[in-house]
Amino acid sequence: MLTLVDQSNREVLQGAMERAAARISPAWPLDRSIAVNPYWGFVGQPTQEAAAEVGALSGSRLTAPRDWLARRFGAGAFTEGHVRRAAALAGRPEEAADALASLSEEQTPTAVCRLMSDVIDETRTTKRLAPWREFVIESVSSACATYRGEGQATWAPTGAAGLYAHWRSLARVDAGPRLLMGFKGFGKVAGALADQPLDAIHDGLVLLGVPENAYDTYLTALLMDVSGWASAFAFTRWEARLHGGDDDLIIELLAVRLAWEVILYRSEPAEELDARWSAAKAEWEHLPAALERSQRADWLLQRAVELAYQDDLAGALEGPRAAAPKAAVQAVFCIDVRSEVFRRALEAQDPTVTTLGFAGFFGLPIAYHAANGASRPQLPGLLAPAIGARSPGSC
Repeated sequence: MLTLVDQSNREVLQGAMERAAARISPAWPLDRSIAVNPYWGFVGQPTQEAAAEVGALSGSRLTAPRDWLARRFGAGAFTEGHVRRAAALAGRPEEAADALASLSEEQTPTAVCRLMSDVIDETRTTKRLAPWREFVIESVSSACATYRGEGQATWAPTGAAGLYAHWRSLARVDAGPRLLMGFKGFGKVAGALADQPLDAIHDGLVLLGVPENAYDTYLTALLMDVSGWASAFAFTRWEARLHGGDDDLIIELLAVRLAWEVILYRSEPAEELDARWSAAKAEWEHLPAALERSQRADWLLQRAVELAYQDDLAGALEGPRAAAPKAAVQAVFCIDVRSEVFRRALEAQDPTVTTLGFAGFFGLPIAYHAANGASRPQLPGLLAPAIGARSPGSC
């Protein structure tokens, strides 16, 4: 179990780490893959507020691109009347004119919370070296892949106790930063970090001067920077807790990503970096609200597109209906996004082929244990198997 030395802000830090980890949507492995909303961790917030916060943390967006909306408007897919209805439904009728005017304006890029790697990249002029952010993501991903390769990794784990310790053992002998990025002494700097992951997180936040009220923002942004592995480790935590246990891989991943921030900070002259880093930190608090304001017109336009579609659909449903051809083949599928491609392909073969969706679970709460030792749950991924079944003759 991870421990943290006694610190005055222990509870604050623990809470911030847990909230940051909880904001990452788990990604189920391919053999049990289920569709997961990437905004799962923000389910308690209104849609537009959650979209702005995630946008400020990662650069993602929920609204359609402005040029796409403009093309749809120009093609008559929705009208000024739809925009005015959308504004009225939102309780902001006075904003309809601004939304219509925005269709001819260029969309400004989404402002994102800058990390230490971003701040340093902004002043790097050499063209022969990769951006630090790209290099860091690649390095962290390689360490994760060797630690949790699931039999696919070329390198075996180092035997270190935990992902963070595994990464440090690799970092001490890693020549990549020197050869590829011109960073001399990388192994020595990595070796000087705290031994325990939570101590490393605490020390990093203190060194980088991150205020307590910004812990949630900064730690979440770090995890979203390596979102693939963060989602994979959010799943291992989900699964462990589903069975009454726990898993701290996502916290160790956070320690690794924050360790890179510390290493990069120590690699630059402080007098040149501190002012730029202070400016980046000062932006974090205001970016979500600023992004939400800048997207108000986009949300109204997107709502107008939806209203236009609803109008067309309602008109089609109210009109006369042609008699459906008698089905020659009828197939029932589970309601799941993975089934949709099969349903569409099957129905496209002939107009007399129809499919239906059924919400149900075709099975029992069983985990199948194969003779080779592999275990595969035979029930929906959100549930834990209550019993196990083995092949005849297997142990």
